Amino acid sequence: MDNLLLTKELDRFYYLWRESIAIYEDWAKQYGLSNNVVMVMESIYNNRENCTPSSISHKWFIPKQTLNSILRDFEKKEYITLLPHPKDKRNKVIQLTKKGEEIIGKIVLKLRKLEFYTLNQMGKEKIDNMNDGLEEFIRLFREGGKNE
Repeated sequence: MDNLLLTKELDRFYYLWRESIAIYEDWAKQYGLSNNVVMVMESIYNNRENCTPSSISHKWFIPKQTLNSILRDFEKKEYITLLPHPKDKRNKVIQLTKKGEEIIGKIVLKLRKLEFYTLNQMGKEKIDNMNDGLEEFIRLFREGGKNE
Protein backbone atom coordinates (compact mmCIF):
# COMPACT_ATOMS: atom_id res chain seq x y z
CA MET A 1 0.00 0.00 0.00
CA ASP A 2 1.20 3.50 -0.66
CA ASN A 3 1.92 5.94 2.16
CA LEU A 4 -1.10 8.14 1.41
CA LEU A 5 -3.48 5.22 1.81
CA LEU A 6 -1.64 4.04 4.94
CA THR A 7 -1.87 7.53 6.42
CA LYS A 8 -5.63 7.62 5.79
CA GLU A 9 -6.03 4.22 7.44
CA LEU A 10 -3.95 5.35 10.43
CA ASP A 11 -6.09 8.48 10.74
CA ARG A 12 -9.18 6.27 10.75
CA PHE A 13 -7.58 3.98 13.37
CA TYR A 14 -6.68 6.95 15.61
CA TYR A 15 -10.19 8.34 15.25
CA LEU A 16 -11.80 5.01 16.18
CA TRP A 17 -9.37 4.56 19.08
CA ARG A 18 -10.35 7.98 20.48
CA GLU A 19 -14.05 7.28 19.88
CA SER A 20 -13.83 3.96 21.72
CA ILE A 21 -12.42 5.80 24.73
CA ALA A 22 -14.97 8.62 24.38
CA ILE A 23 -18.00 6.30 24.39
CA TYR A 24 -16.86 4.82 27.71
CA GLU A 25 -16.14 8.27 29.13
CA ASP A 26 -19.58 9.51 28.03
CA TRP A 27 -21.24 6.42 29.50
CA ALA A 28 -19.46 6.94 32.84
CA LYS A 29 -20.46 10.63 32.93
CA GLN A 30 -24.14 9.61 32.85
CA TYR A 31 -23.57 8.22 36.34
CA GLY A 32 -21.40 11.10 37.55
CA LEU A 33 -18.26 8.99 37.27
CA SER A 34 -15.00 9.10 35.37
CA ASN A 35 -13.91 6.32 33.05
CA ASN A 36 -11.07 5.48 35.47
CA VAL A 37 -13.55 5.04 38.32
CA VAL A 38 -15.69 2.70 36.20
CA MET A 39 -12.66 0.64 35.15
CA VAL A 40 -11.59 0.32 38.80
CA MET A 41 -15.13 -0.77 39.67
CA GLU A 42 -15.02 -3.35 36.88
CA SER A 43 -11.71 -4.73 38.12
CA ILE A 44 -12.85 -5.01 41.73
CA TYR A 45 -16.23 -6.50 40.88
CA ASN A 46 -14.95 -9.06 38.39
CA ASN A 47 -11.79 -10.08 40.27
CA ARG A 48 -12.95 -10.49 43.84
CA GLU A 49 -10.58 -13.25 44.85
CA ASN A 50 -7.28 -11.49 44.26
CA CYS A 51 -7.80 -7.85 43.37
CA THR A 52 -4.90 -5.59 44.29
CA PRO A 53 -4.09 -1.97 43.50
CA SER A 54 -1.10 -3.07 41.43
CA SER A 55 -3.21 -5.51 39.36
CA ILE A 56 -5.67 -2.69 38.55
CA SER A 57 -2.88 -0.25 37.75
CA HIS A 58 -1.26 -2.74 35.35
CA LYS A 59 -4.54 -3.72 33.68
CA TRP A 60 -5.80 -0.19 32.96
CA PHE A 61 -2.59 1.92 33.03
CA ILE A 62 -4.10 4.12 35.73
CA PRO A 63 -1.42 6.16 37.53
CA LYS A 64 -0.91 4.96 41.11
CA GLN A 65 -1.77 8.38 42.55
CA THR A 66 -5.09 8.44 40.67
CA LEU A 67 -5.84 4.86 41.66
CA ASN A 68 -5.05 5.52 45.33
CA SER A 69 -7.38 8.53 45.27
CA ILE A 70 -10.20 6.39 43.81
CA LEU A 71 -9.61 3.63 46.37
CA ARG A 72 -9.57 6.11 49.29
CA ASP A 73 -12.89 7.49 48.04
CA PHE A 74 -14.33 3.96 47.82
CA GLU A 75 -13.10 3.27 51.37
CA LYS A 76 -14.67 6.49 52.65
CA LYS A 77 -17.98 5.54 50.99
CA GLU A 78 -17.62 2.06 52.53
CA TYR A 79 -17.62 0.27 49.16
CA ILE A 80 -14.36 -1.58 49.89
CA THR A 81 -11.95 -2.55 52.61
CA LEU A 82 -8.22 -2.83 52.04
CA LEU A 83 -6.68 -5.86 53.70
CA PRO A 84 -3.00 -6.77 54.04
CA HIS A 85 -1.85 -9.05 51.22
CA PRO A 86 -0.98 -12.45 52.73
CA LYS A 87 2.16 -12.89 50.57
CA ASP A 88 3.25 -9.31 49.86
CA LYS A 89 3.27 -6.88 52.78
CA ARG A 90 3.77 -3.94 50.39
CA ASN A 91 0.46 -4.65 48.68
CA LYS A 92 -3.18 -4.76 49.73
CA VAL A 93 -6.10 -6.96 48.75
CA ILE A 94 -9.26 -5.07 47.83
CA GLN A 95 -12.44 -6.57 49.21
CA LEU A 96 -15.95 -5.42 48.36
CA THR A 97 -18.26 -4.64 51.24
CA LYS A 98 -21.95 -5.50 51.09
CA LYS A 99 -22.65 -1.84 50.22
CA GLY A 100 -19.93 -1.91 47.53
CA GLU A 101 -21.28 -5.15 46.11
CA GLU A 102 -24.65 -3.49 45.66
CA ILE A 103 -23.58 -0.08 44.34
CA ILE A 104 -20.56 -1.11 42.28
CA GLY A 105 -22.42 -4.18 41.05
CA LYS A 106 -25.25 -2.06 39.65
CA ILE A 107 -22.84 0.09 37.64
CA VAL A 108 -20.71 -2.79 36.38
CA LEU A 109 -23.72 -4.90 35.40
CA LYS A 110 -25.31 -1.97 33.51
CA LEU A 111 -22.08 -1.53 31.57
CA ARG A 112 -21.80 -5.26 30.91
CA LYS A 113 -25.41 -5.33 29.66
CA LEU A 114 -24.63 -2.56 27.14
CA GLU A 115 -21.41 -4.27 26.06
CA PHE A 116 -23.23 -7.61 25.61
CA TYR A 117 -25.96 -5.86 23.61
CA THR A 118 -23.34 -4.28 21.37
CA LEU A 119 -21.44 -7.52 20.83
CA ASN A 120 -24.63 -9.46 20.15
CA GLN A 121 -25.63 -6.90 17.52
CA MET A 122 -22.22 -7.23 15.87
CA GLY A 123 -22.24 -11.01 15.76
CA LYS A 124 -19.42 -13.46 16.37
CA GLU A 125 -17.70 -13.06 13.00
CA LYS A 126 -17.31 -9.27 13.31
CA ILE A 127 -16.19 -9.58 16.94
CA ASP A 128 -13.58 -12.16 15.95
CA ASN A 129 -12.39 -10.01 13.03
CA MET A 130 -12.17 -6.92 15.24
CA ASN A 131 -10.19 -8.72 17.95
CA ASP A 132 -8.03 -10.69 15.52
CA GLY A 133 -7.13 -7.55 13.57
CA LEU A 134 -6.23 -5.59 16.69
CA GLU A 135 -4.25 -8.52 18.07
CA GLU A 136 -2.27 -8.77 14.83
CA PHE A 137 -1.65 -4.99 14.77
CA ILE A 138 -0.26 -5.17 18.33
CA ARG A 139 1.95 -8.17 17.53
CA LEU A 140 3.33 -6.60 14.34
CA PHE A 141 3.84 -3.20 16.00
CA ARG A 142 5.88 -4.84 18.77
CA GLU A 143 7.78 -6.91 16.23
CA GLY A 144 8.53 -3.82 14.13
CA GLY A 145 9.65 -1.87 17.19
CA LYS A 146 12.27 -4.52 17.96
CA ASN A 147 13.73 -4.16 14.47
CA GLU A 148 14.40 -0.41 14.73
